[in-house]
Amino acid sequence: MERDSRKAQAKDKLAHPDSNLLISDTSDVANNIRRQMEFYFGDSNLSVDKFLGDLVARNPKGYVDLTIFLSFNKIKKFLASVSEQKERMRLLIEAIEQSSVLKLNREKTKVRRAIEFKKDSELENSINQRTIYVEDFPSNVTHEDLARIFSKVGTILNLSLPKFSDSKQPKGFAFIEYTKEEEAKAATEYFDNLVPEEFVENTEQYKGKIFPLRVIPKAEWLRYKEEFKKMKKELLKSADTYGREREAEKLLPGTLVRITGLGPNSTKQSIKLALANFYEPSYVDYKRGSNECIVRFSTPAVAEAFVVKSSLEEIRVDSSIVTVARVEADDERGYLDDVERKRRDCLLYTSPSPRDS
Repeated sequence: MERDSRKAQAKDKLAHPDSNLLISDTSDVANNIRRQMEFYFGDSNLSVDKFLGDLVARNPKGYVDLTIFLSFNKIKKFLASVSEQKERMRLLIEAIEQSSVLKLNREKTKVRRAIEFKKDSELENSINQRTIYVEDFPSNVTHEDLARIFSKVGTILNLSLPKFSDSKQPKGFAFIEYTKEEEAKAATEYFDNLVPEEFVENTEQYKGKIFPLRVIPKAEWLRYKEEFKKMKKELLKSADTYGREREAEKLLPGTLVRITGLGPNSTKQSIKLALANFYEPSYVDYKRGSNECIVRFSTPAVAEAFVVKSSLEEIRVDSSIVTVARVEADDERGYLDDVERKRRDCLLYTSPSPRDS
């Protein structure tokens, strides 16, 4: 019975470890390290920390080599006054031995959770409900800055500032996880569209303009993300289809006609409608405000028939009488080569890369 009680307490502590953001810089090095190590192995961190999660999953019993943690910035900070590696390791081991939720191996070279970590949809949903998404803060804001501000409404378990993998620069948003769902809701209601007084009082410290924060639940952000991914996929599919259809469409010499004398109010659509009364154009290349355009027909025979037709009767576009003429061979060749080049660029841009497939 007592053993079950201790196990329940350990399970609860792993689900809600002491926040790594609120550790004070006291002389109690061992206690600070213990709390930090319990945070690393807590449910919340292992759910999002791919690096540590992979290390835990790699070992059948979930052990991770202690030397890994001596390279972590937080642990290095707590051991900054200790120069010898052997002494740093000794202090790390002593700190872990004080924990009721972490366990060392027999040789004291590795550490794992006392209770096996199992990531499931229920745990993930619980974490998402306690987490908020934050953006529109100054670019040089630190973890500590955000922790001080957002801890006003509750206890923070985890705060991440995602960075680009290549440049290591912040992406401009943060995720903040609280111990309770109610705290996350309170943070959303309080901070959304608010300029924190810390930003206003320290305008010289923070770079760039200061805007009201945007704060939404992480669950809502995930929905937006999925909608954006679907929309992006559909756009790429449409662009790819369009590019391949254009590639399949042959560009034949002798199909181009130049039209001059267009009025200032002409549009690509109005030109198409006017010409369709005679022969349907395949494409109209027109820049708004210009007095001329290039029209491409499906075959040289159709282009020739349109030119002949224009010599027999007036052709009007938006009440303006226009002049029709064939495009000279040299000009036509240069124009078609340019169109082909643009098509190839389009296909190159829209074709999926090996990484996407």
